[in-house]
Amino acid sequence: MSVSRALRAAADLTRPAPLIATALLAVNDHVLKGSGWLPGAVTGKLSDVAGLFVAPIALVCVVRCVVPARRDGHLAAAALAMVALGFALLKTSPAVHAAVNVVWGHHVLDPSDLWCLPSVLLAWVWLGDRERHPVDPGSSRFGSALALVGTLVVCAATSKAPPVPPPQVPMWSIAAKPLDVGCGTAAVWVAKSGKTGVGVTVRVTPRADQPCVAVVAASLKFADRAFAGRLVVSKPAGELLANNRGDRELAEHANATYHYLAFELDNEARWNRGDRMATFELAIEATGAGARVASEVGPTPAAKTTRTWSLPATHAFVDFPVNSR
Repeated sequence: MSVSRALRAAADLTRPAPLIATALLAVNDHVLKGSGWLPGAVTGKLSDVAGLFVAPIALVCVVRCVVPARRDGHLAAAALAMVALGFALLKTSPAVHAAVNVVWGHHVLDPSDLWCLPSVLLAWVWLGDRERHPVDPGSSRFGSALALVGTLVVCAATSKAPPVPPPQVPMWSIAAKPLDVGCGTAAVWVAKSGKTGVGVTVRVTPRADQPCVAVVAASLKFADRAFAGRLVVSKPAGELLANNRGDRELAEHANATYHYLAFELDNEARWNRGDRMATFELAIEATGAGARVASEVGPTPAAKTTRTWSLPATHAFVDFPVNSR
């Protein structure tokens, strides 16, 4: 291979159109994709449009670097056909796509990218003009060599693979607004959900910093049976915060009391047989502090209320990690 012939062939890549397409391909693949500056649908198609334009031109230059070829249009037509066919197979054939991904890096199997194939026609027009009216390259040898190497590197280097989306896991959830318990309010949410059971947290917050003592009981009811909740924890936030410093939930509700109930059941079996709905039966007996009356009667007795709720519970896929609140 003659070095001078190779540099003359590579001179086409120093022209404005191939240079702009190469720069667009590089910036889009390694800067714009995943940056959030442009929609993913736009950045995905930009690379295809720029690549389909510059790839046939680069292929013609590479062939001319290796073997002498007349400027009669046949080489350009062959290069265009090879690039278009390869792109179509990459975007529509799972087997070709998988093989290319192993050898060449991340690519997307997306037949809608075939809408970018008209970019090959632009390369055909550009190459046709260059074939019919060759111009003596005015670029330096260094510029031609740099353009050839840069174009090949940009065409070969794929953008990094997008981050793997978080896995989805089955999780119980309870639809409940704040509940009025008389001397305060209660919030309910699923804290844990696994193969062997469910954990539910009930937070009772007193009104206006007045004492509110709550006794919590619950069950999870299915069509065939009910599972009683076992009270594992019933402690004020201050006591829990001592062992969980920095916990934002506890710090924001420092005057609340937290009750954690565990429900032991074969969650996996119920998921596999299609049990997606249940009813969370909650009972809270709340006792508020008696208010002192300015008389000889003395303090009024503490007010006690017992209230129950039937809350819908749903078992569905959610993204991991789970934000249960």
